[in-house]
Amino acid sequence: MESFLTTIARLMADKNLPALMIGGHAVTALGHARATFDLMLVDDEIFKILEMSKSSSSPIATPGASAMIALKLHAIHQPSREDTAKDWSDVLALVKVHQLSLDDPEFAAIVFKHGGENAVQRIQAALAGGN
Repeated sequence: MESFLTTIARLMADKNLPALMIGGHAVTALGHARATFDLMLVDDEIFKILEMSKSSSSPIATPGASAMIALKLHAIHQPSREDTAKDWSDVLALVKVHQLSLDDPEFAAIVFKHGGENAVQRIQAALAGGN
């Protein structure tokens, strides 16, 4: 019996539907395993931006780590988002797993744009050994 994600990937391929895995499943595929039950959909414009950074994870491609971090930082600021602890855990884990640095101007700009100064400070503290 094939996995749920393999079934979805096969059906999307059969119907020639473009897709990327985002959210918790993508975070797992990018190297930070955790349980998730979420499903996120994005509009065509955001999809195109995410697709430009995609990595080849199986069975469904994911956005690159920086793009996933941008999505997570954006989610943290949503008024309906009550518990952001998993989002922050994902952000910090992806930064560490992918050895991202705020010394990289492109990554620093992404963090600042989607998370503000608070996100920059929180990532700096985590990289320095804080929480």
